[in-house]
Amino acid sequence: MEADLITILCVDPAVEGFWAQPEVFRWRQGGRARRYVPDFLILTTAGARTYREVKPLRRLLKDASLGGRRVAIEAECERRGATFETWTEAEIRRSPRLENAREILCHAGPVWDEPALAALRRAIRTGIHPATAGELLRSAGLGPDAFGTLLGLVALDEVRIEIDQPLALRSRLVGRRTA
Repeated sequence: MEADLITILCVDPAVEGFWAQPEVFRWRQGGRARRYVPDFLILTTAGARTYREVKPLRRLLKDASLGGRRVAIEAECERRGATFETWTEAEIRRSPRLENAREILCHAGPVWDEPALAALRRAIRTGIHPATAGELLRSAGLGPDAFGTLLGLVALDEVRIEIDQPLALRSRLVGRRTA
């Protein structure tokens, strides 16, 4: 599940950056030294920080207190100016988000239509901000067959696209960067 979450984080338009097992939290509880290593630290494009734990739903239902550490973990996250979330397969493998993230990353390789890539980058640099993938393709003088090249720019984080709906020409572009 952690690998699937990384796949999503790589293309989630709301994520500015993320780090796996970023640090160790240490505290004393009931006279005992305790420790916890969050699975991820996520920085959003809005500037929020979130520590995220990945747990199978069956394990979380069995022990929602995380071995009696949850209250202390949440307090430490708050002290560090962050929130704490626990994600299960229900959040990570929710359709179509994971499938979209995988599809986008399939276009991350160097096998692109170079003229289409150049046209898309020129269209992005104009400063005009089309609302959808199809509008960006049209503004670049391209047809739907260049959609894979556009997804390559998403994989490179030069364009950001909504991933919670099926990928299509009507997919909403969000927080685009300049190529």
